Amino acid sequence: MRRIVFLSEGILQMLIGVGALVSGFLLVISPDGKLMAMPLEMLEVYAGMFFGLGLMIWIFVQVSMIGGCHWLQNLYFSLGILQLVLGVLMQDVLRES
Repeated sequence: MRRIVFLSEGILQMLIGVGALVSGFLLVISPDGKLMAMPLEMLEVYAGMFFGLGLMIWIFVQVSMIGGCHWLQNLYFSLGILQLVLGVLMQDVLRES
């Protein structure tokens, strides 16, 4: 049973990772979202701020659970802060227009 659970979890994580890679690649080559049939208006919601906050929470929990403070953890936490700040600025710009 243990083997099945671990194998299932590994397969699930692999599928999620492949999906994230494909989606990320499609957004890199077509940032307007056309290849994913994603309307540009989706950027007008608070998604960027939530993703940045989510990344910061994820890194905080990771450091709390496994310890570390590896430079990559600091980098990704900083990127989360940057994403949160840019999301707030994006909302200000959208309100002004």
